[in-house]
Amino acid sequence: MTAIPGLWAVIPAGGSGTRLWPISRRHSPKFLHDLTGSGQSLLRETWDRLSPLVGDRILVVTGTAHEDAVRRQLPMLGYDAVVAEPSPRDSMPAIG
Repeated sequence: MTAIPGLWAVIPAGGSGTRLWPISRRHSPKFLHDLTGSGQSLLRETWDRLSPLVGDRILVVTGTAHEDAVRRQLPMLGYDAVVAEPSPRDSMPAIG
């Protein structure tokens, strides 16, 4: 697959995870878990699908409570590739 010049991807990695309780909880939301049996978290699987299309032009939007976990799961992220929201604002403000 070839990278698409100028295209950026935004991964919204947030939410309290209440619909997947008890697997997903406030401090351990679904995007940090392997829910498909692949051995990778949903976040890492999403990164792996997007990176062939956009290279390293990927931003992850998450809450400040999950920033460290996101960085641990995606150590290749640059400092400015994570946008950490101080409080939940739903999806639109995160990407729009």
